[in-house]
Amino acid sequence: MTQLKALTLNQLARGKTKIILLTLCGILLLNACAGFTPTSTKQHYIDLTYSDFGPPSLATDLLGSEWWQWNPHGDPRPRHYNVHVIVYRNMTESDIRKHFPIDEATEKDYRYLPYTTAINYLDTNITALASDDESVVQEIRERLIQTRREIVQALGD
Repeated sequence: MTQLKALTLNQLARGKTKIILLTLCGILLLNACAGFTPTSTKQHYIDLTYSDFGPPSLATDLLGSEWWQWNPHGDPRPRHYNVHVIVYRNMTESDIRKHFPIDEATEKDYRYLPYTTAINYLDTNITALASDDESVVQEIRERLIQTRREIVQALGD
């Protein structure tokens, strides 16, 4: 009788262990799948460059001048200004500014764009440039299309 009791307890313990393992595997699988749903937002911002929004002649109204915002004008000699554009969604501009502070001493210059503003700008200019057959214009248009794709991929549609 005690052998039968021990055998039954052993079987019960193994059964409970299997149930626990199957439950944990199910939870892990659901969590893994949840990250790949098309409606989920992977992040709240994306860090891009000024040039991702086209040449200064196109982007200045949206982003301001291409040079450091703390300077009244650009350098007369050709120079690359490392200006970042942070497109954000589901965050406040205040929170984004805290995360990406402008710092003249380290030449960290950021421009902040809400998701909708960035997408509207890109859609408008992608459409406007579609009718011009010049290769330079089409290169700019392709860059804007790529930028839009990167934003949507990072932040959702």
